[in-house]
Amino acid sequence: MAKTIRWIFRIIFLVGFLGLLAGFGGYMWLRTSLPQINGTMTLAGLSDEVEVIRDRHGIPHIYAKTDADAFFALGVVHAQDRLWQMELSRRTAAGRLSEVIGAETLGADTFLRTMGFAKAAAAGARSLDEQTRADLEAYAQGVNAFLANRKGALPPEFLVRSAGELELWSILDSLGWLKMMSYDLGGASGARELDRFALSQIVSHSAMMEFWPPYPGAQPLEIPDIPEFYGLEPNTGSTSDEQASAMLPSDELNWLHPAGVLFEGIGSNNWVLSGEHTVSGKPIVANDPHLGLQTPQIWYYAHLVSDEGLDVMGATFPGVPFVVLGRTDKVAWGFTNTGPDVQDYYIEKIAADEPRSYVTPTGIEPFKTRVEEIKVKGGETVRIKVRETRHGPVMSDVLSSVGRYLGEEFVLALRWTALDETDTTANAASKLNRAQSADEFLAASASFVSPQQNMVYADVEGNIGYVAPGRIPVRGEGNLTRGFVPAPGWEAAYDWQGYLSFEDLPQTHNPASGIVVTANEDVTHANLTDYPHFITAEWSLPYRGDRIRSLLAETAKHTLESVAAIQTD
Repeated sequence: MAKTIRWIFRIIFLVGFLGLLAGFGGYMWLRTSLPQINGTMTLAGLSDEVEVIRDRHGIPHIYAKTDADAFFALGVVHAQDRLWQMELSRRTAAGRLSEVIGAETLGADTFLRTMGFAKAAAAGARSLDEQTRADLEAYAQGVNAFLANRKGALPPEFLVRSAGELELWSILDSLGWLKMMSYDLGGASGARELDRFALSQIVSHSAMMEFWPPYPGAQPLEIPDIPEFYGLEPNTGSTSDEQASAMLPSDELNWLHPAGVLFEGIGSNNWVLSGEHTVSGKPIVANDPHLGLQTPQIWYYAHLVSDEGLDVMGATFPGVPFVVLGRTDKVAWGFTNTGPDVQDYYIEKIAADEPRSYVTPTGIEPFKTRVEEIKVKGGETVRIKVRETRHGPVMSDVLSSVGRYLGEEFVLALRWTALDETDTTANAASKLNRAQSADEFLAASASFVSPQQNMVYADVEGNIGYVAPGRIPVRGEGNLTRGFVPAPGWEAAYDWQGYLSFEDLPQTHNPASGIVVTANEDVTHANLTDYPHFITAEWSLPYRGDRIRSLLAETAKHTLESVAAIQTD
């Protein structure tokens, strides 16, 4: 008996020891997925040696002979540190989440494929200038060189999701993520149009408008009653709670509203002070961008220097080679969201007896169609047919609540600046990373398309300024819906009349006050005088901007410490 017990204990000990050994082996294997932060890496594709020094915060400082090698090295460190984040980013933009997550993201993929982010990114690639394309390609080569040289385990998220073999990175992956950020920062106006469209089915027109009161000091918009305007079934005021909740289901809200729109307290700010208001006599730029929290965070700080003159430091997006917020050795800048109305939904009328066509001001036109195949992990491939009108993708095909209300007679299509075939935003980013003066910064910003941003800037010569670049639609006087509710797509009066010129966008340079503050409020009144053009009717409330201006006025001469204290107020 004693001998049997001894053998049992030996077996238990052996199993335990083997378990510990396997656990330790697994731990050591997973550790091979961690970034290499010391020693030397040999990677094909570099023209010369590159030095990467990580400071005490882990931020990489990259020193290269050429700009291309610097962007190549940024691709390497991004991939080392944020590979799963980059993989999710490109899958999101391409509508390919279901390949690694499963049927639970099929609705999101269907929405993203219908919106056409990947299609828009491919079209935008044709607008790249030579330098920007070289930057993007060098970055992609860096990511791919890391993947080719990688030894050991992938990050644990890949194992959990069984993501399979990694595909090579391409410039379209970077451009696709820029499109997603355009939606995150500039897609709220269209979502609110659909909120109002859904609410018009539940309450009266006057009650619906009370949910969106006018900006302080502005007059209420005169907007037509939606059911009456389109001859839809009028609201009877007897909608049940169950019917009301079905108007816009919660899962559709998740796809439709950009990150942060559904949460209180989201709002960014920035300001620039001339040397007149600082102890040093030099300008100070302060920037506090608020994006939705995620893990890891959306920003990645880096410093890139090359012997060809590149010297830029600040916040990058993993998956994109450019510093978005930061400084060169001569110019500093910060962004906040302007929040323009750059999305319009159009109600399109189906042609009588021609269900594959719709009505335009000049006659009947067929829908453009394309078939998208969505692979689903653990399931069958799903094929969807995407329809497009002259305004853009038909979104009612994927928003069931809207589709039910429109019935068989109408569909709802989206017009959005970020889906235009020409997009030079990446060109602007490349130029901003090389700006050597306030004038060069301003010239570079002229290529910015989407999302419109409040940009404050200063240079080492003491110049300061503000500009809100981006493609802003011009709506004609006959447009009664004003971009506030969906417009009739068959009437020419509701088509966009073009875009504001760069010269007509909000901007000021070396203002007499020596101060520019933005906090998503109405910048056309806060910082400018008698601005004549329409940007949006839905600015964020001005209390944050007012508070910043009040705090700045309490101190005659500011330091970095005093402006940092204001950011924590």
